[in-house]
Order: sequence, then C-alpha cells, then structure tokens
Amino acid sequence: MSEVTGFSSEDVIGVVTPIAVLVVGWILALVLGALTRAGLRRTSLDERLASAVLGEGRAAELDTARTAGRVVYYTVLLFTALAFLQVLSLTAAAQPINAMLDSVFAFVPRLLGAALLGLVAFALASVVRRVLRAAVERWGVDRKLRAALDGPAPKTADDAATARSVTSTLPGAQVAPTEEERVAAFERAEASASMPPPPPVEPPAAGRDVGRTLADASFWLVLLLFVPAVLGTLGLEGLLAPVQGMIDDLLGFLPNLVSAAVIFGVGFFVARVVQRIVTGLLSGVGLDRLSARTGIQKAMGGRSLAALVGIVVFTLILLPVAIGALDALALESVTAPATAMLESVFTAIPLLFAAALLLGVAYLVARLCASLVENMLSAVGFDALPERLGLRVRGEGRSAPSAIAGKLTLIAIMFFAAVEASRMLGFETVALLSTELATLAGHVLLGLAILAIGLYLANLAARLIARSDVPHPRVLAISARVVILVLVAAMALRQMGIANEIVELAFGLTLGAVAVAGALAFGLGGRQAAGRLLDEGWRKLDRRETYAPPAAEPGAAE
Repeated sequence: MSEVTGFSSEDVIGVVTPIAVLVVGWILALVLGALTRAGLRRTSLDERLASAVLGEGRAAELDTARTAGRVVYYTVLLFTALAFLQVLSLTAAAQPINAMLDSVFAFVPRLLGAALLGLVAFALASVVRRVLRAAVERWGVDRKLRAALDGPAPKTADDAATARSVTSTLPGAQVAPTEEERVAAFERAEASASMPPPPPVEPPAAGRDVGRTLADASFWLVLLLFVPAVLGTLGLEGLLAPVQGMIDDLLGFLPNLVSAAVIFGVGFFVARVVQRIVTGLLSGVGLDRLSARTGIQKAMGGRSLAALVGIVVFTLILLPVAIGALDALALESVTAPATAMLESVFTAIPLLFAAALLLGVAYLVARLCASLVENMLSAVGFDALPERLGLRVRGEGRSAPSAIAGKLTLIAIMFFAAVEASRMLGFETVALLSTELATLAGHVLLGLAILAIGLYLANLAARLIARSDVPHPRVLAISARVVILVLVAAMALRQMGIANEIVELAFGLTLGAVAVAGALAFGLGGRQAAGRLLDEGWRKLDRRETYAPPAAEPGAAE
C-alpha cells in the first residue's frame, strides 16, 4: 500500500509541477504585459517616441503601448515554455530554445546600450529643437524674413485716412479729413457693423515655417550623428561602414553648405535693403512723376519706374552673391554650369542697360518727333489730303491723317532704335531681318506715294478734260482717269516689289490689247477709204504707162 501511495505522490508531483509552471508563467505574462501597457499609457513615453520616429500621423494610428505589452507577454510565455520543458526533463526539446535565449540574452546588453544611446540622442535632439524654436520666436526671425520677402505693404486710401487721423491728434495740427476719407470711413463703419469679425490672418507659410523647419532639420541632424554609434554598439559592421562614410561626406559638405547659406542670406538682405533705399530715394526725387508726365509709366502698364529700378538693383546685387554662394558649395559638376550661366548673364547686363537706355531715349525722341510731325501736318492742312485726292474721307481725332503720320513716325523711330538695340545685344539675325523689313516698308511707302501722286494727277486730268470743249468730254475724262490710274498702279506695284512678273505681263498684255484693238478698229472701220486709196493709186499707175513717149527709130537722124 505504501508503494502504491509513493508512486501516486511522485506521479502527481510530476504532473502538477509542469502544469503549475505553465499556469504561473501564463499569469505572470498577463500581469507583466498589462503593467507594461498601463505604464506606457500613463507616461505617454511610447507616443512621444513614436511621434518623433514615425511622425504624428502614423503614430496616432499605431497603438505602441499595446504592441509593447504583447512583446512582454510573449517573451514571458517563451521563458515559461522553456521552464516547462526543463521540469519535464525534455532536454532535447529545451536545448534549441535555450540556445536561442542565450543568443538573445547575449545580445541584450548591446540592445540596451543602443537603446540608451537612442534615448540620449533623442533627448539631445529634442533639447536642440526646443532651443532653436525658442530662439527663432524670440528674435522674430519669421517676422523679419516675411518683411524682407514681401516688402513694405503698399499704402492705400485707408492707410492715408488713418495717417491723417493720427496726424490730426497731434498738438497744433490742423488737418481736416477730405470728403473721400469721410465717405470711406462711413462705409467702413457700416461694413464692420453689419459683418461678422474677420478670421485671424495666417502669416505666409514661407515665413511661418522657417523656425520649425530649421529646428526639425537640427533635430534629425543630431539623430543622424548618433546612428554610427548605435550601429557600432549593435555590432552591425556591414551597415556601419556605408553609413559612417555617408555621414563623413555629409559632415565634410556641411561647412560648404553653411557658408553658401550665409553668403546668400547676407547678400539677399543687403540687396533687399539697397533696393528699398534706391526705390525710396528715386520716388522721393520725383522719378515716378517724371515717368508719368513723359508717358513711360503708362507704357509700363501703370507700374512705378522707381520700383522697377529698385528691382534691377536688387537683381544686380543678387547675381554676384549667387555666384559666390555656388562657388562656396564646391560642387564642380553642379556649380560650374550654373556659375558660367550667371557670369554670362552678368556680362550681358551692361549691354542690356545700354539697349534699354537707347530704347528709352529713342522713345522720348520719338514722342517729341511724333508730336511735332502731327502739329506741323495739321497746320499745313494735311488732314484735307484725302478729300483732295478724291477719297471723300475726312478723319478726325486719332484717325486724322496727321495723327496717323505722327504714329507712323513714332513707330519708325522705335523700329530703328530696336534694330540698333538688337545689334548691340548681338542678335545679328534679328537685326538683319529687321533691316530687310525696313527696306520693304520703304518700298511700300514709296509705292503708296506714287499711287497718291497718280491719283492726284488722274483727278486733275479728268477735271481739265471735262472742262474743255472737245466732243464727248465726260467719256474722255473717265478714259484718261482710268488710263492714268492703271499706269500709276502698275508703277506703284512695281516699286513695292509685289509680283513684278505678273504686273509686267499684265501691263504688256493690256498695251498689246489696246494696240490690237486700235488696229482692228482702224482696219475694219476704214475698209472703204483704204479701197478708194488703192484704186486711185492703181489708176495713176495706169496713166503713166499709157502716156509714155514713143522710142526713136534707128537711122531717123541720118
């Protein structure tokens, strides 16, 4: 009976112990997993790490606390399974799991070291990011950059009214608002009373995100600097070598990048300051008023000439700055073509200025000459020329012949100035084509002059013939007018160079047709007269033959 009892006790212990190990291990896994999940959710450390690594969007979709709890749960279960196999003395089954766990635990110190380095890197990067953000906000870098990029806001009528109202509150100031300002103030008051308050104006993205972008870039740069140390701690030599080389290249290029950024940033701000000074100075000395009086502002679409000069000055300063920034990068394959292009542009700038100056002076001279030509032609009665030519058209205002002649004068002067400007810029093909076009325009104008003179002569001849005492004067006048117009039109087309062969052929055929028509008219209409003339000729010839003296006989004299 004792043997049976002893056998039963050992058997029960051998069965109960593994089951107890499984149950205790499972409960321990549940407890440790729940504690891990609750601790992470309470401290929100997992969310901050996930947001820093994955971003806020992906971190919100991922439940890191639950994932960490499951990892702890299954790890404890793995140890429980190993203990269960060892209790059952199943060494052959427990040995692979034990070897795997030995490898894992041998790697745990490296993993903990890498995690510690990662936490240090994350903490340091976070501190750097916070410090940079605070510095950017305190120094107002975003606001100053927006002001430098956007420039001063243009003054409006509301600003003028506000300035007048502020000035009127000063001691001794006697400034009364104008009628327009009172109406504008009344309309603004009504609009503000009837409309809800406007939403707050967001600053431009370019200026708002500068501090954040700089801080985030510094954050990731600090993390990147810790990557080789983390990989070295983990013993991943295959990944360490290329990453270390990449970081060395990046750190070697970083001074060049910083130098280029500093050069371009300082040059940009200097160019912007000089632009504002030049624009304000030129506007103060009355350049805008002068451009408005001379018509240049209207030709530019109402834009300020002082602002245009300021933009040109800004560009001239920024071009060498850009060349210096590209040289500071020391990337020959990238910077060499860009630098060559910028140098070519910078070399062409004096020619551009000379061409622009030539066109500007030519425009002023052209406007003066056009005004003189228009006034002179209008004074000598050039506007009545169409009526004198018999066109019965009299233009007025801008369609008057004198106004058209003035516009043609302006166009001609600007055309020749544009040809010279294109030659100065080295556009020989454009200059050659423009010269040929000018030659063709000269031929056309000369042809039109010939046509106008011919029209005047045709009308004069028709009037003279119509007033004469010849038979059928109206028919002869119309015929003479048509003949002169045809002849002059042929000469004008020949001068213009329009279808010379066709004009010559048509004119020759016309003259031949006239000659043939005259010959036929004379031949068909004068047959009887020609017959009488021929009969008289034959009769005279017959008489001469009938009354010829007889010849002397030989020997009669003897």
